Amino acid sequence: MEFGNLMQVLMEENAKVLGYDISHNKTYWMDRLDQYPSTEFRGSVAHVCGEKVELPSNHCTVQNGFSRDGIHICMNAVGGRMFAAIGCLLDCVYGDGDDLLERRQECAASCNHQFMSLEPIKESMFSN
Repeated sequence: MEFGNLMQVLMEENAKVLGYDISHNKTYWMDRLDQYPSTEFRGSVAHVCGEKVELPSNHCTVQNGFSRDGIHICMNAVGGRMFAAIGCLLDCVYGDGDDLLERRQECAASCNHQFMSLEPIKESMFSN
């Protein structure tokens, strides 16, 4: 499961909302809070904040919905995609009995594209 891809896309989308120009400048993630929240991990503004803050700062006045501290994820926002990806990947391995590694890898790539991105969930995923 390529969870890092989902986190990167969420962070980029949040950075756009915060007003960062991510089309030419991929350094938006370098704006970091000072010791937030009183830990050694310095969270990226685009990863933890819901609005842009003046730096240096050690807190967000508004937090985003997918990570409170830059380390842990909010399951109410991301958990559905995570568990759907796990179910999809399990179906790739055990679903049809196909032992061809290439088909399993294609299936896994499809699961990751569907659930570890901001792609809308396909309606066909809900049919029996």
